Amino acid sequence: SILNWAIFLACTIPCLAWAAFPFDPNSSEKLIENTSPDVRWMKLRGGYFMIERWWFPIAIIAILIVLLLSFLLFGVVGFAHMLVTLQQEGGRSTKLKQLIKISLIKLFVQIMVPLLFMDIPLMLLLVEVLFQCFGFDFCLYVICILPF
Repeated sequence: SILNWAIFLACTIPCLAWAAFPFDPNSSEKLIENTSPDVRWMKLRGGYFMIERWWFPIAIIAILIVLLLSFLLFGVVGFAHMLVTLQQEGGRSTKLKQLIKISLIKLFVQIMVPLLFMDIPLMLLLVEVLFQCFGFDFCLYVICILPF
């Protein structure tokens, strides 16, 4: 759990800090004027046009986010329910309860932790596609930590 948080924080904090860094139009103007390749043509490109996104892919992405989140929630709640039920049962010995608790924790690690490693970055990418709220660098870090 500590390793998961360390990986998550190591990947997200630099991107969020870079995204929160204030943008100064004057300094970007100086950068455009003073770069070694001539990029002044970028200022002369003119306006941009916006393409309105179709509702169908947005709905599919929103449904995928809800499904992934609900599967993770059901898995975690299921294991938590098993552990709480084990604590409340009075017919078993303490030694047997400890063995069952250890086996439940091992089963949780074997089943849910790989799903967490896949689903959390995937949900972050889907949220980015849906709301366009993260920067490009953040998405690169998220893609790098996906296990597939």
